[in-house]
This record gives sequence, structure tokens and C-alpha cells, in this order.
Amino acid sequence: MPDRLGLVWRLRDSVSAAAPGKDNEDTWGAYGSLAWVIDGATPLGYTRQPDRPSPVREFAAGVSRALAQLAREADISTDLSFVLKQGVANEATVTDASHPPHAAVGLVCEDGSLLTYALLADVFVVVGRDASTVVVDGRMTPVNQEGNDALAAELARGLSFAEAQQRIQPLLIAQRRERMNRGRDDAYWTLTPDPDTALHAVQGSMPRPAGTPVLICSDGFARLVVDAGAYTWPELIDAAYTKGLAALVAELRELEDGDPADGDGFLRISCHDDATAVLLE
Repeated sequence: MPDRLGLVWRLRDSVSAAAPGKDNEDTWGAYGSLAWVIDGATPLGYTRQPDRPSPVREFAAGVSRALAQLAREADISTDLSFVLKQGVANEATVTDASHPPHAAVGLVCEDGSLLTYALLADVFVVVGRDASTVVVDGRMTPVNQEGNDALAAELARGLSFAEAQQRIQPLLIAQRRERMNRGRDDAYWTLTPDPDTALHAVQGSMPRPAGTPVLICSDGFARLVVDAGAYTWPELIDAAYTKGLAALVAELRELEDGDPADGDGFLRISCHDDATAVLLE
């Protein structure tokens, strides 16, 4: 259960739902002035031994615990990438060094009327009832688009959704091998057990008047807007208030059951994804 003691924020709603038939590798937390979503990702090509816990799940949960502990014990630095680095250094362990876990992260801090954030990969932060500000680490966007374009090309050749997904696996593996956490212009960064990966987070700040809602969500939940196009961001925030986040995940699962090969679904690399969101005020 996420740690919420000493919460400065008002927790309006939360949800964290595993992809059907899989472990939930997402987690979220909020303590004091900090709140976060961590979206763990199993490396492509990695097969976990069935009698062992998911190293990605353990990594995400460990960093989440460490962030809560830091918020308890110390004044939080305005440099959230350094806070994230401390969290990794304090907690992360690697059970399989040949396939280290990695994760997307969205970390925010409430500081009076100012909101600061640090982002790695594709966790979204949406601010305002009208979703006037949406921030994400844009370095991941072209990588995701290349994957979707490759999938669309295979579907256009008449392949089934499952066949198309299988065909593009080598491309996805090559993308990650060549561009993830690399010192090159088209690289993108994720959090790993190497604490220094946290220092590559995209950071920023913005005014946030008291009571302004903030939604932090994984890319799995953001599919409702980014991939399926079922909502705009303002519509999604409104629906979060009127329907609740769990109901929105239920809608997402129905959309994910559609098959893009039949024109009855939306493009995505995986059929289903873990979906996590927290709505704070």
C-alpha cells in the first residue's frame, strides 16, 4: 500500500492496476511534499523464472520506499533529480545484472505555491482542472512513434496484431540497446539501479495556486489520451472527478480488447499495460 502519512497534498483518488494476467510493475507514493509514480519495465527479451519475484517490481517498490523515507527524514532538495538519485542509492538492488530493471518516473514536489517536477521517460504530469499544463519527458516520444509506425506498417501488410507485434520485436530491442541511457543526441533515459541515471531527469517548475489539481500517471493510463484518443487531457481530468480513476481504467481495458488489425482498436506496442494514476490537490 502506498505510504501517505504526513501528506501535504490532499489525495483525491488513486488507481494502480496490473495488465491482465501479469504482475503490476508500477507503484506510486506520496509523503510530505513529495508525490510520485514509478512505471517499472521488464527488459525486452528477459524471461523471469516463475519461482522468483519480479526484479522490476522489486526495484520500483524499493525506490518508492526510499523516497518516502527521504521525505520523512530530511529537508527535500529543490533538485529533484538529486532526491531521486538518493532514493536509488539507498534502496536499489539488482538480482540479475545481465538484465537490470529500469523504470519511467514522475516525481513532483509541492513548495508553497510552486510545483517542481523531475521526469524520466513517459510518466505524465497534468496540472489544473483544465489541464492547462501537461509535461512529459519528450525524449521518449519519437521512440514510441517509431514503434507505432513499424507496427502500422506490418498491419498494413495484412499481419494479425500478434504477428505484427512479434515482427517488430527486433526493432524495439535494437532501439533500447542503442538509444536507452546512451550519450547520444537521440538517446532517452530511464531510471536504473545506477543512481546516476536519475541525474538525466527533465526538470522544471511552475506556479501552482493552492487547491490546483495535479494528476501523475503512467503511460499505460495515459493511453486513454495519447494512443486511444478517447479523451483530451481536460476531458480526462473532468472524468477523473466525475467517474473516478478506477472507472477510467475499466474503460481503458475495454478499448485494449479491440484489435487494430480489424480497425477496431488503437495502435500500441503491447496489448495491455499496467495503468497507474494519482490525483492530488
